[in-house]
Amino acid sequence: MFKLLVLTAVVSLVIILLVLAGITLNVEMTPEQVTIQKSVEETAPVISGPVNLAIIGDVDSDLNSVILSENGKALIASYGVFKKGDVRTGSLDGFQVIYLARNEITRTARTEITRRVAAGAGLIIVQDGGYTEDDELVPWNTELGNYIPVKASVSVYLDPISTYQVNGNLVPSPGLQQSKLFEGYTVPQEVDTWTLYEVIPNSGSEETGFIEQTSESGAIIEHTAILVKYNHLAGTVLYFAYKPTQTPAILLNAIDMVI
Repeated sequence: MFKLLVLTAVVSLVIILLVLAGITLNVEMTPEQVTIQKSVEETAPVISGPVNLAIIGDVDSDLNSVILSENGKALIASYGVFKKGDVRTGSLDGFQVIYLARNEITRTARTEITRRVAAGAGLIIVQDGGYTEDDELVPWNTELGNYIPVKASVSVYLDPISTYQVNGNLVPSPGLQQSKLFEGYTVPQEVDTWTLYEVIPNSGSEETGFIEQTSESGAIIEHTAILVKYNHLAGTVLYFAYKPTQTPAILLNAIDMVI
């Protein structure tokens, strides 16, 4: 008994020393759940975190940079990366926000995303994320479509989304200049080039941001860039027609906003 007490005390002391040294002990998570290390001396401002983020798709260098930025680490406690076929029944439980960046998903993934949003989880759809299913059914026009701010063509079958490039500045929709979504974002002095997906706003959706383009004649043309749908008794869903890592502050605000 005495030896057991001594061993327990030693283990407890080691854990305390590791915590004081700023080292976090992680339990291995599947699939590829990564815990962002938070030092006890970290001073990054807390937004509303910590958030557990499920990423369906690949994490490129731009998204990785946003997640590992100071504000990213203050907001996102951990994230799980799900490739095609990884999403199974119950595998999205425990994640407050789902980041859907993969074009083709499985029927199980679509069902699980719909179930989690219905239960209150936030969803961010990037460009054509979740647009295609294995059997060429368009998930946007299934039961998932009841919650998201965009829809496909009238047909329920595959009809590829058109893309086009625009030179202009991203600005909030009129009346939303003080929107939390645009906090920390400043319009760049130089005009940016954006690749946009041409989508159809769903009923009940709100446009929160658009690309403002000036034509050769001086006329202002507005292109849909960000749409949101606030679902009663369900999760908020936000759609980006452009690659949101182009605007890191807005992306982090979006994650915080849909919780």
